[in-house]
Amino acid sequence: MKFLFTRIPAYLTATLSLIAGLIIWVPAVQADSSSFPKGNHFAVFVDTVVGTFNLNDPPQPLDSVIFSRDVYAVDLSDPANPVPTGPVIGSNMVQCTVAGPAGLLCMGTVSLFGQGDLIIAGPFVFQNPDEAAVTGGTGRFAGARGEMTALEINQDADQVYWFDLSTSGN
Repeated sequence: MKFLFTRIPAYLTATLSLIAGLIIWVPAVQADSSSFPKGNHFAVFVDTVVGTFNLNDPPQPLDSVIFSRDVYAVDLSDPANPVPTGPVIGSNMVQCTVAGPAGLLCMGTVSLFGQGDLIIAGPFVFQNPDEAAVTGGTGRFAGARGEMTALEINQDADQVYWFDLSTSGN
């Protein structure tokens, strides 16, 4: 168990960024609608974590972490080397609480500007890829249910999120 606790800070910059919270930031440059993913099965690129970590050393149950990241469209033409494309199309923020030696409990949203928000929640157990439940949404994603899979793609903690959704909306 001690090994896992000493590894948590590294995982916080990678695995924990799977989900997001309330979005209040608006980008200076809006992406045109052609930049946004289409359909209910899509991927986005999420950049390196910027956040506030309230952790003991080693982390203890109920310690918390809050962070946010920019979201971009992603070019998957070379699956081994996904790259962001175009301007920022959204943002995410996540709040996680250390649930014990095995992982975290996280919740939040992934927001695509002008499209809507995806509500994400779940336990994270420090694996790559990791998964979360999509429990709802707003706008284009109203009534969304499904899964999000996050894969860390480099040492900077950049990730690609794959969404597999069913919606009652568009």
